[in-house]
Amino acid sequence: MKFLQQFSAAAAMSVIIFFSGCTQLTAPLVESDVLTYLVDCSERNLLVDVTYLDGGNKLVKLSNQVLPWSITITMDSEFTGDAYLKAEIPQADVFVPFISGTAGGYIMNKLSDLTADFTSFGVITGDIVYIDPSTLEGADVMAIDDANTLSLKSDLFPSGNESYYIYHEKTLTSSVLLNDVSIKEVVSQSERSLSCLVQTSIAR
Repeated sequence: MKFLQQFSAAAAMSVIIFFSGCTQLTAPLVESDVLTYLVDCSERNLLVDVTYLDGGNKLVKLSNQVLPWSITITMDSEFTGDAYLKAEIPQADVFVPFISGTAGGYIMNKLSDLTADFTSFGVITGDIVYIDPSTLEGADVMAIDDANTLSLKSDLFPSGNESYYIYHEKTLTSSVLLNDVSIKEVVSQSERSLSCLVQTSIAR
């Protein structure tokens, strides 16, 4: 027992001597959480209006931002732990036909126009054809039969001489990353209006 008491005392003294002879240790700095907002679109010539919650828990509104758009924020201690990002492209900039013309005859569930070259104009499956954009009377392009003929999802040209307007479907994507890791993404896909809202809680 006496030996154990002497050994314990000696060990304790060694620890005291060791620490008294070392430089005082400083706790490592805690890295701040970094929040990244990203907005991108399938068509780069469009501008986006962005609203987001910054690192100081303040709402920031920006108009006509060039795509792709991003911002990185170091969150301060007052950040509530919620991320908020809204991206919107005005309808006037989205709902714009890239081809227009007049049907050249009636074929059921088809658009035929011998004066057009749908292939070189860049028409693809999934585009939308309208005869009256104000009433949204339209049909999806199901196939490009040839340079002058499109197969449609419905019979849109019963008279064979109606005007037509063709639109691309566009995609708007908004993402939130925490320390370079994606935590939420929202996608809006439309030929008429594009708006994304990302709202998510962040565990810190």
